[in-house]
Amino acid sequence: MTLISMNDLFKDMSPQPGSRLKQWVVDTRREDAWERETCPRFPVPEHEDNTGAVCRNSHDRVPWTYLNHDCCEYCNDECERLRSEPQVQAWLIARSERPPIEQDRSKYSDEVQPDYPAMKHPMLSHTPTDSAAPPSGTPPGGNTPAQ
Repeated sequence: MTLISMNDLFKDMSPQPGSRLKQWVVDTRREDAWERETCPRFPVPEHEDNTGAVCRNSHDRVPWTYLNHDCCEYCNDECERLRSEPQVQAWLIARSERPPIEQDRSKYSDEVQPDYPAMKHPMLSHTPTDSAAPPSGTPPGGNTPAQ
């Protein structure tokens, strides 16, 4: 993958609000959501990844597909061991029957990228709040009166 194709990938996956989405992006998002909702989950005990750090999958019930990552031999072994489980086999069959992801990355869909959510953080707000006013009883200059 080249730097130019990475740039195109990021532009396609995160277009400006109001832009039409590419069909392959819509399909990929649909399939990712389906996978997150339906993939069988398995408990994973604490273990170290290939770097010696605690693996990100430790102490959690993770989707079977999450076990297939290059940085942990334990997870890879578990992924292969669990592949023959009936629930994984049924899920793989269901996944193979799903609609395909569009291969032509130049085709646009009818979907439009929604606007970014409005910023609600008080530090980013442009309207003054009561907290900006000094507490009552504060003399000019900002010092509080002595008790």
